[in-house]
Amino acid sequence: VQPAQGRINEADEVYRQRLAMQAGTPGHAGTHAVLASALAARAQQQAAAQRLQQQQQQRTNQLRAQQADDAKVDKTIPDATAALVPEAALFRQLVEYEQEIDAVVQKQLQEIKRLQQSKTAHPRLVR
Repeated sequence: VQPAQGRINEADEVYRQRLAMQAGTPGHAGTHAVLASALAARAQQQAAAQRLQQQQQQRTNQLRAQQADDAKVDKTIPDATAALVPEAALFRQLVEYEQEIDAVVQKQLQEIKRLQQSKTAHPRLVR
């Protein structure tokens, strides 16, 4: 857009020079009006091109910001899952504790069975 802008500015300068040269001659009043309207139209085109460029830049910035936000969201845990994480940790600890208790109870049961078998094998020890 910048090289085109430079060419437009050069063309405007040529129009202004022609306008200045012909403004002093009496027979060129119609040419003066045409050149003036051409300069006005050129200025409107430049303003429209600048507005369009600014809008495109804003859209590009918005898309980049949205992509950055999307990337952040993809990396985070959803709220519902994050709320369950502490509960899941507590549940895991509870399961581990239950396993420890089961292991102790199992050992005690085995010890009781072993003692019962040993008592039946030796009836004198039983009272």
